[in-house]
Amino acid sequence: MPRDRQVRRASLSHGPGGGHDLVWHDDFVKNRRLALTVNLSENPFTGGLLQIREARSKRILHEIANTGPGDAVLFRVDPGLEHRITPVTGSISKTALAGWFVSTRGLASAGMKWFPENLASAIALDDSIRPSRGVVFRRLGATTILVNMVSGTYFGLDEIGSRIWELLIAHSKIGNAASEMAREYAVSREVVAKDVLSLVRELEAKQLVKIIRSHTARNGTRSKLPGGVGKIAQPRV
Repeated sequence: MPRDRQVRRASLSHGPGGGHDLVWHDDFVKNRRLALTVNLSENPFTGGLLQIREARSKRILHEIANTGPGDAVLFRVDPGLEHRITPVTGSISKTALAGWFVSTRGLASAGMKWFPENLASAIALDDSIRPSRGVVFRRLGATTILVNMVSGTYFGLDEIGSRIWELLIAHSKIGNAASEMAREYAVSREVVAKDVLSLVRELEAKQLVKIIRSHTARNGTRSKLPGGVGKIAQPRV
């Protein structure tokens, strides 16, 4: 259901008539080793090509349009290589996520965190969620992309995960979202609830949502589920 990537920094850029770094550059700063660009545009655009060339000879090695919604390009950062984004030429804007993978000497400098299972398991159906500060999201066909602009986390959801996310945002309360998913997919609420809670735990671990504890949780009572693993299938037609 989820797909994720971890980048050190991230930013959004827009067109037309502008864009991310129209001049040639190499990005070889702050221990950057790989560059990532993800197309977040909802509609096809013209221009905005990623060009990569040899720094010494100025010979262009690659020219990539990257116009598919949610498509990504990963390329090497090297002082011998330069790249740029050409101007967007049409009337439709280009929206893209740009980030970098950096080299580090240890987990602490990489900013990695551990999320123990015993903490994640405390989430219950009575609780509610809200997007974390700095989180933006966009639906691209059957896929939803979430980006935490503070931590640089990029996270993708497939069609089922996207629907769970929509219901979580609409209902806030986890149990209500699970009930609606059970109705839409004609699956028992207990089975659906396991998948919904699993996704919420992962979103919390990625710092994409904040958990709002319910009144019953503060009073020491929780909605519980029996053991086992659930799996949501495609809805019945």
